Amino acid sequence: MVMLEKRENEHKSALKLVKTGGYFILFGIFIGVTMGVYSLFNPPLFSIFTNISNYEAVSFFLGMYLPSFIIILAIGYIFATTSNLEKFNLWRTATLCSLIILCLALSALSILNILSFLGGIIILAAIIFVHTKPTFKAFWRREACFFVEAGTILIASSSALFLLMFLISGFLQTYSAGVYEVSYTYPYLLFLMIVLSLLVFLVTPFLCLHGSNVGLCGIIGLIVGVLSFMTIIRNQFVLFNQSVWQGIFLWGMGIILVFIGALTNFKLFFTEIESPTLESSYLYKGNFCPYCGEYWVDADKVICSTCGRNLFGKLEKSFCPHCGHLVIQDVKNCPHCGEYVASLPVYISPRKIEEEKLFKEIRKPGKLQKTLDSLLEYINAIIDRIGLSFKEFIYMNILIFLLVFLAFFVYVKTELIIGTPWYIVFHYGFPLEWLEVKAYFPTKTSIRIVMPAIILNFILCVLSAFVIVYGFKKLYDRIT
Repeated sequence: MVMLEKRENEHKSALKLVKTGGYFILFGIFIGVTMGVYSLFNPPLFSIFTNISNYEAVSFFLGMYLPSFIIILAIGYIFATTSNLEKFNLWRTATLCSLIILCLALSALSILNILSFLGGIIILAAIIFVHTKPTFKAFWRREACFFVEAGTILIASSSALFLLMFLISGFLQTYSAGVYEVSYTYPYLLFLMIVLSLLVFLVTPFLCLHGSNVGLCGIIGLIVGVLSFMTIIRNQFVLFNQSVWQGIFLWGMGIILVFIGALTNFKLFFTEIESPTLESSYLYKGNFCPYCGEYWVDADKVICSTCGRNLFGKLEKSFCPHCGHLVIQDVKNCPHCGEYVASLPVYISPRKIEEEKLFKEIRKPGKLQKTLDSLLEYINAIIDRIGLSFKEFIYMNILIFLLVFLAFFVYVKTELIIGTPWYIVFHYGFPLEWLEVKAYFPTKTSIRIVMPAIILNFILCVLSAFVIVYGFKKLYDRIT
């Protein structure tokens, strides 16, 4: 009972934000539909708000605006009547965030629903805050997870909005999708961004909060951020529709948040790498790992051989280092063995310090040698932490070659330029077009290679191959 009251008090402010956002959605959608009905009887005003011709205004209002009104009204009612947030797991969070994606996409279809749009953003921030529980006293796991989770939902919302605008433009001739020269791959690319964003949303807590794979989490977040950035740069938005501004706002904020979370995860990954300067003189007297509770194998090491965490990392320690039993936070003595657990049982070995000094005096490397040795040690520590074998490294290179091959041959965009002379332009490369071939008639041909695009494409292929190989390795290790 006490724990339930404590949890309710922790979520009280977040619950107020969720209800406030729900009231914003309800109030905003009622204002929007009232102004929509008034504008419907004043076609020039309606055309300003939606950029659609007068003779298709009724079709848009009855076919899109009123169904959106009903859906947003139901979503706003769900959030406004939310009574508690104490039972809050990943699947409930995913369900609520799916409703937010739908709410933001439908609200952004018209500038009249701007209050509902803002209400959806407020609810998203509150729900992700309750799910990840960041303190913002320092940028660590929970803060990184908060940014990645919120950013991916914003990216999914913007992709859903542009996909809806594209579908509406197929039914209404005068409705602008906001994009110039839409290719056949445009809707599939938007749908792919929605799927990738939702997958990252589901995977991030397991990698970032409940595991030690913050490096992999950073790579996945960075890939989604880069793909989203390239998608929004590649699409030539003409901004003839007010909804495009809201979509670009969602997309831009999502990309920024995902980048911040990914970079924070990279920082955690590198700070948890074994430090040679600490390893030589610091010895651990505990018998068990304070992070995973497994038996501590080597006292001369500051890295757990089971979970791979650094002993001196700024993470929450959950197990007693003396008996290996689970202990709650902020206790001074273990309830199982009675040992003091407020600080780790670590001591400094004078003998090892003397050996280290003697070794340095004998060796006396130059500045360049010191720099190279430090760099090599750091690279070896990263490779050891990643844990890829030579065979898996070969698989990764083969996969890189296949991805580069597919990116070049699968995607071809043709553009006919009528002029003097007229010619056909072939664009190769996915997702960035890095090769441009111009075929002038009758015989002349010119080729142009875009170096920044080909470099970014190769980096994406390398990162994607690493994620696939590393993910299959971790999945296989977990199964076996």
